Amino acid sequence: MNRNIGSNFDDFLADEGLLAKAEAVAVKRVIAFQIQQMMEERHLSKSAMARLMNTSRTAINRLLDPDNPSVTL
Repeated sequence: MNRNIGSNFDDFLADEGLLAKAEAVAVKRVIAFQIQQMMEERHLSKSAMARLMNTSRTAINRLLDPDNPSVTL
């Protein structure tokens, strides 16, 4: 007997109009994690990363915060 009854979770999110937002949040979390890992590997501080990206440390903090939806990539 099939234990999976009904649609999958992606279908549910799409039906609720939430799929695009959920995917965007997931992508941002992955990118933030990858940037953080790269910074640690290269021993870069947030201030140094901000200088390399020609931005502020505050912008880097927002970029690296996986729960901050205000940053668009």
